[in-house]
Amino acid sequence: MSSTNEPEQYPGTWGAITTKHFHPNTHECYGVIHGRSELVFGLGGADAVEGDSGNYEGVRVTVAVGDVIVVPAGVAHASVQNDRDYKYIGVYPEGSPKWRSEWGKRELNGIDDPLFDEIKGVPFPRCDPVFGADGPLRKVWGEVLTK
Repeated sequence: MSSTNEPEQYPGTWGAITTKHFHPNTHECYGVIHGRSELVFGLGGADAVEGDSGNYEGVRVTVAVGDVIVVPAGVAHASVQNDRDYKYIGVYPEGSPKWRSEWGKRELNGIDDPLFDEIKGVPFPRCDPVFGADGPLRKVWGEVLTK
């Protein structure tokens, strides 16, 4: 991941971020370099807590050393369980603004909220963060968007 994109990205190394958040201004790519973590996607800061009957609990994925995850702009995410030594490298698409976190604590004004416009305005990634221009990300992402 680093050899493909590091010179043109905003690299950073983090441990577990347990507060649910999302980035409205850029996509994010994680490369796990130590330990394991269970991540939750799609569950915002104002959403009901886990276990409330009938409430959406997000999508949970366990990641470990060597795993790479691409999180589209606007998708809430957090680490819900992790090893003490869990660490990942975060990179962002070339030309992206510095990431900004939103915590999902304010009520949005429906689909007309300016935050939705900001998220929709984030450009489609130009390349796959692992395999470069010929990698599968653009094809897979495009297929999902057309469904």
